[in-house]
Amino acid sequence: MNRHAAFGLALLCTLSCAACDGPAPSMTPDAGTAPPPTDAALPSPDDSGSPPVDASPPAPDAAQPGGDPEVDAPAGLFRGLRSDETDVFLVMPFAASTAGAQRFTRPVAPPRFERFDATEASEGCPRLGRRGGVSGDEDCLKLNIWRPRGATDRPVMVFIHGGAFVTGNASDALYDGSDLSAEGPIVVTIDYRIGMLGWLVSPELQAEAPDGLAGNYGLRDQIRALEWVRDNIASFGGDPDQVTVFGESAGAMSICALLATPSAAGLFHRAIVESAAGCEVQHVTEGLDVGARLIDSVGCGDAADRLECLRSAPIDRLLEAADQLRGGILDGPRLRPVAEGSFVLQRSVDAPAGVDVPLLVGSNLHEGHGFAAGSGIATHADYRAHLTDQFGAQADAVASLYPPVSPGASEAEVLAVVGEIWTDVAFRCPALELARTQEALGSPTYLYEFRRALALTTSEPLAAHGFELFYVFDVFGVRHRAGPDDQTLSDTIQRVWVDLAETGRIDAHVPPFDSGAPRRLVLDVPVSTDDPTADLDHCDALADLGVRFGT
Repeated sequence: MNRHAAFGLALLCTLSCAACDGPAPSMTPDAGTAPPPTDAALPSPDDSGSPPVDASPPAPDAAQPGGDPEVDAPAGLFRGLRSDETDVFLVMPFAASTAGAQRFTRPVAPPRFERFDATEASEGCPRLGRRGGVSGDEDCLKLNIWRPRGATDRPVMVFIHGGAFVTGNASDALYDGSDLSAEGPIVVTIDYRIGMLGWLVSPELQAEAPDGLAGNYGLRDQIRALEWVRDNIASFGGDPDQVTVFGESAGAMSICALLATPSAAGLFHRAIVESAAGCEVQHVTEGLDVGARLIDSVGCGDAADRLECLRSAPIDRLLEAADQLRGGILDGPRLRPVAEGSFVLQRSVDAPAGVDVPLLVGSNLHEGHGFAAGSGIATHADYRAHLTDQFGAQADAVASLYPPVSPGASEAEVLAVVGEIWTDVAFRCPALELARTQEALGSPTYLYEFRRALALTTSEPLAAHGFELFYVFDVFGVRHRAGPDDQTLSDTIQRVWVDLAETGRIDAHVPPFDSGAPRRLVLDVPVSTDDPTADLDHCDALADLGVRFGT
């Protein structure tokens, strides 16, 4: 990792998790504010920890007028909360606890609940707070559901949160599903293990696993959640044959991995990939190297029983070790999905045939600019050092593809070019590459770019990393107030996302991606389409120089 890029992950966590270092905001509709925003065979028990259940669950329950909704599902009887337009069910366990002796084990289905009070928000899985301390709990494999009142056979949208695989939680105010659900779908947000708990790989864990595959616990959590949705969502008024996964940042990278996971086939039927910082999974040898360094950092490297040491270590020690080993914006997270035999295919982009579904993929216009601000790159000398650190002998060739930076350039001029390089390498080019790859599989693929600029993290308005989430969930009150144009754009973005979930096509907004005559949906005021050929050619030029995108 170069000396500047490490800054990026801290900002990524900040933008992808609005409330991850304190108690989750109240999700009670009556709390006085808007409810908090914030791979074709079914998986085998060996892969998922849970066999399929009866495919004919009870019909959705109709709650008494004015009363709290109750749903009798295969997983149990759940009591939720009622608002004007939606019913909300919070922190319902989709897996048994992975705390204590179950740390670093695959998720399994919990026992059926006789009666579960799904009315209290959760702090999610353990992570370090931005102001110090530890937030969350290891018994964290829970999900939230928002459903329109009277829902029947509605499409289902399952959101996977971001946070660089080390932070974030499904109850963040940024991910309040109430407004999106009012557009028609059932909205589900899920927690999954992050940091070492979700992504550690070691020889001991491989030896312990019955199939010799270790790591990817966070990805297995996501699959377990999708199995729960398959088995239970009809009871909540959802259609288990119309499930869309959508996610941002690390959540989008998770979807890339799910697209390369054959055992996930049939669990979801469309996908939306928002601002994935690359779609390549990590080679298992890389994962083992990172794991060895983390185990040493925790103090378990020389232990007689390293697994016992890891399972009994204080959670803050695990979190601090992972925090110290974060990657940079161009290097990708050190902890992330790894290639595991036939479970996750070697490279998501090179071998995406695990799951072929309609796909919407895109990035934001200024993804890299917010990361660049505050990175310490301020002068021409800093810029040249960064290029050499990152691109080696190709530094001059890469620089020639961007506006020149003169020796007397201002910090703002330097950062504008750095931001554009980071946007291309970490986000825009990976999105274009994924669109090309998925196009070849046959299902419709659609491309977008979000360009609505907001002045939230810098003095200059930017369409920065994560900013589209305000519009996807219509949660402007979390960080800023919307004007009429913002609300109109939010309505359009929600309609695009829901159209894909309902039909698998968004042809009314933009034609499917065609490398011979490509079109891209431009999400701005006004919404339009453009020809991304120049960006495709630019990314090809970078690839010809040996630049790897995202990771």
